[in-house]
This record gives sequence, C-alpha cells and structure tokens, in this order.
Amino acid sequence: MAFDPVLQEIIQIAHNIRAELEKSLEDEFSGVFYGDLTGMCAIATSKLFQKCVERNFDVKIAYNHNHVFLRYKRYVIDITATQFGSKFKKVEVRPLKEMRQLKTSQPNWGKTYWDVKERFSSVEDLRAHLFKENWPKYQIPHVV
Repeated sequence: MAFDPVLQEIIQIAHNIRAELEKSLEDEFSGVFYGDLTGMCAIATSKLFQKCVERNFDVKIAYNHNHVFLRYKRYVIDITATQFGSKFKKVEVRPLKEMRQLKTSQPNWGKTYWDVKERFSSVEDLRAHLFKENWPKYQIPHVV
C-alpha cells in the first residue's frame, strides 16, 4: 500500500471509532451487538464517514444487500469485517478488488460482502435506502 497521508488518517480515525464502539457494547449496545460488531456495519461506517467528511476527505459509503463499509479511492476501510471471521483485522484496509476476490468454502464469498451495489454521499441517503430495503431497524444508524 503506497503511503497516502489521508488514508493513514482515515485508518487512525477508524481505530478510534472501533474502540468507541467496543466500549459502547458494555452500555449503550449491551445485549444488542457483540464483540465482533456483527450487525453494526451501517452504524460503524456512518460514524467513520461523518468523521471523514468533517475533515473534507473524499469518501463514500458503500452498500450491498449484505454489508456496509467505507470507500476511499480504491480502498475498502471496514471496521466490522471481524464479524466474518478471525482472519480479519479490527480495521481492515485493502483494495476493493482484493476484498472481492476473497475465497472461502463458499463460492463468490468476497463478492457477497464487498461487491458495491450502491454508493452514498450522506448518512441520510444511506438511512433512507436501508429503510426501503427493510434492514433491521436496530442496525440503521441515527443521523449524526
């Protein structure tokens, strides 16, 4: 990965948000979400997106029918990939092409989670789409 100061700052922000979310599992989200952040992808990505927008970083919220994550240039920044297994880091940063090619015993596994179907430039647009797609309400982020 070539050095990109914006990407490095996004990664640091992502680690901070991940730590905040893990702490929130003890109180705000206790009994709703768990340590690997299963089901928190839209909430976590929205928080990361907002922090990046505050810094004028050119990021997008990426969505498919199974997952939500952040896109910056050609990279996936995913702070909930741990829900898919222990091979993922707490903050997973890889080129989108590489994420889409991940293999498991399931064919097209990487495409299942990281094949971008929609891109959003606001949390409000993501929320509207998730409601339209009938995502579980507790997984839909609040507008921050």
